[in-house]
Amino acid sequence: MSDVRFKEAAIEGKEPNTGNLRIDLRGSACDDPRIKATLYDFDANEMLVSITYVWDRPPGPAPAPIFSERVTHLTRVLSLPPPQSPGRLQADTSVGRLILQDMPERNLMLEAYKAKK
Repeated sequence: MSDVRFKEAAIEGKEPNTGNLRIDLRGSACDDPRIKATLYDFDANEMLVSITYVWDRPPGPAPAPIFSERVTHLTRVLSLPPPQSPGRLQADTSVGRLILQDMPERNLMLEAYKAKK
């Protein structure tokens, strides 16, 4: 399936600091062009445990415009609390734990969805 949706070949490896499988997919025509990669993390039983979108962000201090944009959009859909800091929002939602982390030092923003345990 990934061959159809993504332009680049999948990169398989280990999730950092775990023995879990990570599949890194890039270049989906279905995604916002600011998404640099989509990371799928699986546990030892091959169950999907998280999906992380790696967003490109312009240089500058937190919060980046993309952070504010995503907070606004996701709050409409998921009824989120306000961010805990100018560059971080974490909340338990109906789809699992959501974490938005603005990383100005790397010009990235991470949007992660972690499965409920």
